[in-house]
This record gives sequence, C-alpha cells and structure tokens, in this order.
Amino acid sequence: MCYYLKPLLKRVTSKENESMYSFLYRTVVANYYDNLPSMLKEISSHLFVANCNYLDHKEGWSVIFMDVFESLNKDIHTFSLNQYDELLLQGTEEVVGRKHEDRVYQKYSTKYCPDCLNEDYYHRLLWDVSLVTTCLKHNKHLIENCPNCNKAVRINRLMVGDCNCGWIFNRSISRDIDPKSNVYKNQKVLQLILSGEMKETSTADNTVLNRQEYFKFLLMFLTLIDGMDINAILKVTTCQPKPKINFNKRQKADKRNCDLINVMISVAHLLVTRPNILLPNVIQQIDGYSIDSRNLKYNHLKKIVEHEKGRSYLLVYSDYLNTVTNEYIGERIKIKPIIEEKNYLTTGEAIKLIKTEDQVLKNLIHYGLVSTHKTKTKGGRTITLVERKSIESYMKMKKNSYTLSQACKILGLNFVKAQELITRGHIKAQHGPSIDGYPIWYISKRELNKFIQSVFVKVKIKSSIDSNWIPFEKANMNLRHTDMDTVSIIEAIKNGTFSAAIAEKTTNIKSIHLAKRDIDNFLLMLIKQRIKQYGLKPRELLKIFKVGMPTINKWIKEGKLQVSMNAENANTTVSRYIAVNEVISMLMEKKKLSYKDAKFYLKKSIMEFGAN
Repeated sequence: MCYYLKPLLKRVTSKENESMYSFLYRTVVANYYDNLPSMLKEISSHLFVANCNYLDHKEGWSVIFMDVFESLNKDIHTFSLNQYDELLLQGTEEVVGRKHEDRVYQKYSTKYCPDCLNEDYYHRLLWDVSLVTTCLKHNKHLIENCPNCNKAVRINRLMVGDCNCGWIFNRSISRDIDPKSNVYKNQKVLQLILSGEMKETSTADNTVLNRQEYFKFLLMFLTLIDGMDINAILKVTTCQPKPKINFNKRQKADKRNCDLINVMISVAHLLVTRPNILLPNVIQQIDGYSIDSRNLKYNHLKKIVEHEKGRSYLLVYSDYLNTVTNEYIGERIKIKPIIEEKNYLTTGEAIKLIKTEDQVLKNLIHYGLVSTHKTKTKGGRTITLVERKSIESYMKMKKNSYTLSQACKILGLNFVKAQELITRGHIKAQHGPSIDGYPIWYISKRELNKFIQSVFVKVKIKSSIDSNWIPFEKANMNLRHTDMDTVSIIEAIKNGTFSAAIAEKTTNIKSIHLAKRDIDNFLLMLIKQRIKQYGLKPRELLKIFKVGMPTINKWIKEGKLQVSMNAENANTTVSRYIAVNEVISMLMEKKKLSYKDAKFYLKKSIMEFGAN
C-alpha cells in the first residue's frame, strides 16, 4: 500500500462493467471523502479533468490507482479499458503523432445513459469506448454533452451528479433509437463482440470472423476511410454537407461526436461484412487523390486484402477495377487484381480475342459493331479500352449470321439480286452498307431461314417436272420485257400469283419451276391492261386482220386507223398504239361484222395472243 494512503475501511461492491474511476469514487465517498480528488490530492488536478480509466504505466496516476486497487484486493484490469486492448488496439504503432488508444478510448470526457443512472448510479466502462454510442438496454442514444450548457460531460462531475451549470444528469432525457435501424444493429454487433457475448460474425460471402478478426478489419477500414467525404462514400446528395470521417482525431478535422461515430461505424461495419456495397465507392474516392495520398491509402488497403481472410475484399476491389474504363488495369502494381475475364480490353487483347487483324478491329469500332471507351489522362495519354460484351455480341452475331455472299450460295442468286431482297425488305439484315455503313452484309441465319420458308412454303414438291412447268431462269427471261424482275417473281411465288414446284427439297431458288399456265395468264393480263389503257400495237393487228405490215401502215397513213398514242420505250424506240374503238370500227368495215360481233372477234383474237 502507498504510504500516503489512509486505510479505506469501508468497502463497496463492484457493479457490472463499472469503470475504475466510478468504483474508486464510490469507495472514497463511502469512507467519508467528498470526492476522489479530495482523497488523492497529489493527482487531484488530473482527476478533475481526466477519466482515468485507461492505465498507462508511464503516468503517475496509473501507479497510484494500481496501489489503491491492490489495497482493496481488486483486480484493476477488470475495471480498466485495457481489457479491450487485444481487440481495439491490436498493435502499438503511433497514428499521426497520437497513441493508438486515443482513437478508441475517451480520456477527457465521457458519455452516459440517464436511464442507466436512474436504475443504478455509477459509470459504465463501455461509455468510455469511443466507438460505443448507444445503450442497448434502454434503446437510447448516449448523451455526451450537458443538455443545459452543451459542454462536454466530465466523469468527475457525472459522479458528483450534476454539471457545473447545475444540471442534474439523471434528469436528462435521451433520444430513442429504433432497434430496427442500422445504427442500432451495428452497435449491437460491436458491443456484443466487444463484451465477448458474441464470439464471431460472418461476412456476405460466409467468411467467419472471430472477435479479433472482426475488430482488426473494422479498425483497418476506419483507418482507410479516415478523412474521406461521407457523402462520396454513401453516394448521396444533400444541401448540408456531412463532415469528413475523423477516426484518427486529426486536429484540423471535423469534430468527432456520437453522430459522426455512428456514421463511421455504420460505414466500417458495412465494409467489413458486405464490402461489395461501399468498397467500390471508397476505392473510387481514393483514385481521385493526389499521388502521395493515394499511395498511402492503397498501403492501408493492401494490408486489408493481404490478410488471411481478406480475399473477399480483394475480389470486390478486382470487380471494381473490372468496371473502370479510364485506365489499363493491368498496370496496377501495388495491389494486383484477380480478374479471370476482363470487362474492358486493350486493343491488343481484343484483336487476340476476335482472332483478327488490327484494321478489321478498327472497322468494327468505326462502324459501331464493337464499343470502346476513350479517356484522356491529365498527362495527355489516351486510354482506349474495348468493351468485352460488345466483342462477345459481335462474335455471337457473326456465328449466328450469314454474309451476303454466303446467302447468295444458299439462295442460288447473284449478289445484286440478293442485295435487292434486302433493299426491298424481304430479308432484314443486321449490318451492312445501307444500315450502319459496315461494308459486309450480315444476315441472321434465323432471318434467312424465315425468308426461305416464306418462299418454299408455297412451292410443291413433285416427283417429275413436265413441260407444263418453266424453270425459274427461263421464266425470268420470258418476263424480262415486263416490270417483273427476279425479286418480283419471288414475291409472286410468295403471294401465290405464280404456282411453283421443285423436284426435291432445296433452298436454291433457281431450282424452282413456275407453272407455264400462270406465266401465260400473267402476260395476257398485262397485254389486256395495256390494250385497255393505251390500245393495240400495229404488229398485233397483223394477226387480227390477217394482213401484212405494209397494209397496216397503209391504213394508218390513209387515216383509216388513227394512232392514239406514241410512247418512247426504254431503248429509245417509239411504240405506236391504236385505240380499241379504232380497231373495232376497222373490223366492222373489213370483216362486215356488227359492232357486237366485231367486239367479240377482237376479244377472241387477244385471248389467242397468249405468251406472244
């Protein structure tokens, strides 16, 4: 026992989670001292301002406290914050010129729960743990400032019962906290693990963390995010900017109070247990720092990911980098990402993946078949990355498509005719000169098969093809003087105008035969339409009147037949047309027919024109 201590004859019973200061205060008061400083006068000035709940063997007051507890046959360790060192310190390094414990323990002010004081008036040791902000028993926020004068609560005044301003502490009303809130849930995990009631917790990927590991990661993440903008981490926009995170208690940083600590713990806890939610935002903020600050933060992050249970954080870091489009992630040296498949590739990697040449890739990029992201760095360097998804989409499209040349072979058509099918909307191409400018036509196999089916569904398969059927190419020749081109003939097959047949199942349009009857009828229809609209040609009158061309020309010259219309043909020749009424009148004169008979005779003659 110290020589300057009088025996403390009356003993008090220690209470659950009671602090050193509280236990000694109650002991000396029970022995008729006014307060703790009045007994320990040699350190009284320190006892008025300090909490004296964390033992430091270099401090004189700590030695005196140990002597007092020894005289009381009490284990001082059970009353001191030092019992949490194995969880909250886990290292002896100094941080920004301050001792490590200054970040996690309160030494010159305290907090309290008025409901706890009303139940049993003593100071709880957990109230001096900086990271503890709530009372789980009463679902209350701890009070850290006098509700009357707003000054920090001193432990000496708390044990006396009132503030210097006269406010009685146990009359305070604390704010309720919702047990369903994240703040409450995070505080519950933290306090239960700290007290030992909870031995372990799990992360989102089911990694089990014991008590030491949980606080190790929590403290490392708090160090990592120290000084960061809270709004940037949470990705929120607000008119009133929140302060920056102040874990290391830097002098110029924002004041660290319970509200700020609640945010800090919520963010850090989420980083530990569900890193995929906020860690990408943290990394993004780090990447915006200056080189020195950036390197410092990445040194902290490196310690996290290199921990034996830090792989989940490394994977989140890697996943984040796989979304970055403004740098070549392969150049990340300090922390190398684990990426099995990059989302964004260098042009060299893209060429290798596509198995093509540089110029082909440039064309794919130019015409939009492959997407790129270009960023110019502050140093003037241009970063070009190719989107893997767009490459995979292109390769899938190419695999499931035909070029127009391939389609030509399948259809049995030349390039011009096949392209005309696209132009006139019968085949829908995905890419090509008139769609996106890409020089190669690409048609999906499904689309081409759909077109083939639409044509051949109208085509009959016949065991033998006789003279009543005309090969497609011959029919095309027979119709060349009309407006019916190859595509029009295909349209006529699809809509049933021309009956079609094949000897065996095929996709080759040239293998199709058309019904001679339908071709003849179609040509006759065209002749009838033309006669009705313009009249008959002089050469057609030869068959009607059974005379030669000189006679027809003579009748025209003599005015017996009037030319009703002259039309210039595509080859610049001129065709003459004789109106139907003129021909009927001439038949009545030459054949001595009535109007009705002449009209019938003309109709019969036109029917005999057939395909001629």
